[in-house]
Amino acid sequence: MSIFKKKPKSIYDSQPRIDFNDTAVEPIVQTDHKEEQATPASTVPFRKVTFDAPEPARNVTSSETSSTMSTGFVADSYNDAPKMADLLLNKGQLVVHLEKLSKEERVRLLDFMTGVMYAFDGDVQKLEHKTYQFTITKDA
Repeated sequence: MSIFKKKPKSIYDSQPRIDFNDTAVEPIVQTDHKEEQATPASTVPFRKVTFDAPEPARNVTSSETSSTMSTGFVADSYNDAPKMADLLLNKGQLVVHLEKLSKEERVRLLDFMTGVMYAFDGDVQKLEHKTYQFTITKDA
């Protein structure tokens, strides 16, 4: 007799063996309730469903939206972030071009503006490569 227990070679060695003979076995779980049979659903004739065509999209100009005015801004460095936030709060919409910034400054500036968007329940859209549109709803 050894003091060490023999380790199983695989997970299957540690599991009890299952007998796959064709002998009938009683079910493990016994139920005392009656099985309910599904009642067939009443047959309802199909109805034709029509959908209205969506209205065609129209271009909105700045004269039609008096509450928001779009302003363009070219950022030279991360230090322009407070100016951008002030313009956004005054105008309601700001298009920012970030071509002059390095990748690190661009990421920092976008993080700052994302925080401004979160604080004022705004929206950010990427228009082109390194060009973003920031929009907030100005309360009257």
